[in-house]
Amino acid sequence: MNNVLRKIIALLLAVCMVTLCACHVDKNDESSERESSSRTEESSQAEKAEVVLRKGIAEDGAVVLTGENIVSAEVNAIKDETTGVIDYVISVSFDDEGTAAFAEVTERLAGEGQVSVWVDGECIFAPTVTSKIVDGNCQIAGGFSSFDEAKELADRING
Repeated sequence: MNNVLRKIIALLLAVCMVTLCACHVDKNDESSERESSSRTEESSQAEKAEVVLRKGIAEDGAVVLTGENIVSAEVNAIKDETTGVIDYVISVSFDDEGTAAFAEVTERLAGEGQVSVWVDGECIFAPTVTSKIVDGNCQIAGGFSSFDEAKELADRING
């Protein structure tokens, strides 16, 4: 009986050890899944771009405002009614400080100058200012080849 009791106890211990090991593996798997999921979420979030709007088209032109003044950037599709071609633009909204700065520079440059949009040190858009813009909104029409390309830049601007 003593021998049978030892075998039963040994068997119970073995079952407990397997159960504990299985629990440990499951917890590690869950932890790994959470870490992997967290890394995936982080990598899917676009890295925030450095955005600068400058007076003129030169890289050393006076800074009008920066990405800190941008509230949001969203992709919109604009259809040319004549050709049916769809172009994608990024509609940008500024905070109060950015709105005031943009209004001031567009008033000064209306009809005779440009404001350039620089993203990570590259000029992506440099329109000629035709009139004062006071509503705190502008559009970046950088000749995007697809919605996804425009969305990628809008996501980077939003950070």
